[in-house]
Amino acid sequence: MADYDPDDKWQDEWMETVHRVGVALCEKHLSNPWPHISALPVAMRYLATELWHRRFSQTKIREAFELAILELLPYAAGYEKRLWELSPNSGHLLNTVIGRHELRR
Repeated sequence: MADYDPDDKWQDEWMETVHRVGVALCEKHLSNPWPHISALPVAMRYLATELWHRRFSQTKIREAFELAILELLPYAAGYEKRLWELSPNSGHLLNTVIGRHELRR
C-alpha cells in the first residue's frame, strides 16, 4: 500500500470545491430567469468581492483572474466554449466543443 500524503486530500478537497462552484454557476446560468442580464459577469464580480472580504488583496484577485484567462487559452486549445447537450439515448449531458478559434500569441 502506498504511503498516504495528507496534501493529496487537501488538493482533492480544494479541486472538488472549485468544481462544485463551477457546476452551480452553470446551473444558475442555464436557469437564469432574466436572459437579458448575463449571470457570469455578476457572479465573477460577486466572487471578487467575496475574496476581498476574505482578506485577499485587490492586486492578488486581479492577478489571479488575469492568470486564469491566460492559462485558459492553451487549455481550451482554441475552442471558444464547450456545449453541453442532452444525450438522446440516456438523458445524460454530453460535453462537446464548439467554435474553434486560432490561438493568437
